[in-house]
Amino acid sequence: MPVRLRLAMHGTRNSRIFHIVAAHASKARNAKPIETLGMYDPRSNPLTKEKTVEWSVERIRYWLGVGAQPSDTVLALLERGGIVPAAPRPWNPTSDYAPTPSFPCPSPARLEALDAANSTSPSSQKKSISPREQQLHLTRQWTHNMKVLNFGAVGGIPEVTEAEVELAKENERERAELKESRRVKDGLERPPPNQEQLAV
Repeated sequence: MPVRLRLAMHGTRNSRIFHIVAAHASKARNAKPIETLGMYDPRSNPLTKEKTVEWSVERIRYWLGVGAQPSDTVLALLERGGIVPAAPRPWNPTSDYAPTPSFPCPSPARLEALDAANSTSPSSQKKSISPREQQLHLTRQWTHNMKVLNFGAVGGIPEVTEAEVELAKENERERAELKESRRVKDGLERPPPNQEQLAV
């Protein structure tokens, strides 16, 4: 059974103290431990403003050498006490030092190609195709447009031009029309609410 180094809580409600114990991982928090290794009092001393930690360094090193896993809280205490080397903290650069990525704006030729591709959309062809095929076509068209517009962009959202916004609005309108036609076809269209009910 794996052994963990963890804290066992003792004391009354507003004056807790914690024992640092070696206990089986599956046992309850305050169950009888294998060995008591120390004591941690989180309340600071009013004179020195320091928290009290008393432990047996040899026994803690023994249990760590045998393979006992410390809990996150005990690991933080051991790192502060110098028993365990501190894990390197991940470096998180601030926005002041991080370079701002620049995204290429789609060329006018690319936008014209998109407009040409969209001019062959199902709404302009006036063919009789099933709503499922129409939805698949719109989905493919949308993913293709996103790939073309975002080509070369790294790690962020590229600047959006007015033509791209119009293209997205047109695709959204087509999706809404398709959804509405399905609702009418399936009989899910609700009648408009009664004006008297709205007034109340």
